[in-house]
Amino acid sequence: MRAALQDAVARGRSKPEMEVRPAKHPGEDRILQHNASFAIRDSNMFARPSHPGKHAPTDGPLPAVIYLHATGGNMDQMRGRAEAGARRGYLTASIDCRYHGRRCPPGEDKRSCYEHALVRAWREGPEHPFLLDNVWDIIMLLDYLDARPDVDSARIGMTGLSLGGMHTWLAAALDDRVAVAAPMIGVQCFGWAMAHDRWQARIASIPQVFAAAAKDLGCKAVDGSVVRRVWDCLMPSMLESYDATFSLAAIAPRPFLIANGELDPRCPIAGLEMPIMAAQQAYKAMGHPENLKVHFEKGLAHAPSTGLDNAVNEWLDLHLLSTH
Repeated sequence: MRAALQDAVARGRSKPEMEVRPAKHPGEDRILQHNASFAIRDSNMFARPSHPGKHAPTDGPLPAVIYLHATGGNMDQMRGRAEAGARRGYLTASIDCRYHGRRCPPGEDKRSCYEHALVRAWREGPEHPFLLDNVWDIIMLLDYLDARPDVDSARIGMTGLSLGGMHTWLAAALDDRVAVAAPMIGVQCFGWAMAHDRWQARIASIPQVFAAAAKDLGCKAVDGSVVRRVWDCLMPSMLESYDATFSLAAIAPRPFLIANGELDPRCPIAGLEMPIMAAQQAYKAMGHPENLKVHFEKGLAHAPSTGLDNAVNEWLDLHLLSTH
């Protein structure tokens, strides 16, 4: 699973060098990239706590948490959560995903920039801006945090909302440096949705690429065959190799919380039964069944909530703060 995911994410690329400069906001830094293939350029946000929380040391390395935004958002969408995390004692980090926020090319409409990039990826390649290229960027961010003397590299957590939740799940499956993961409304099984004709809600979040694919394939409307072709293009080998059924178990025995809505049509509970069962078996076999937790908030569809935020914060603090 990891080999397939690593191949899909890296695609033979080498890691770029990084330069860090002070940002305009107090307590933040910005990463600037020199390699055009990883041109984040002034789009990473960091906040170091000025008054560490009661469980964090007043000096020495701090635990860190990465906060990842939803489709159509940007890192500022996560600023409130990141600042709250900093107040609890974390060094926090956020990133603009590709074709979001500051990473939307000049002159393009920020509301359609991302979807246009997905259509280009379908028609032209070689980019994979839906999930894989962002996971690549997150691995670079982990490299950076790992190298910072003020970060305890054994205590790096990650959470994200919707698209950011998917990134959290896949990054944790790929990289053991994610010590604790708590994705929100992101974990789902694409293969189950295909097999049970339940893909409609998911593709509604990025409709343009599927409409373009249907047109290119000579189909009158988007159907399961079109959806399969798009997923195979945007996420090579996902359905066969690193979908939730295969990848959730790879996170064991590290603490992992799935925080979803009970009524979420994009992440339906029924589609997670088999992946969760496989993960539970892996956690049990490794002697840490307590490190896997599933929280389905009653009555919630695909939306953030105070309940999800509270569950995620409690999970992160339990495993990154209160044991130290």
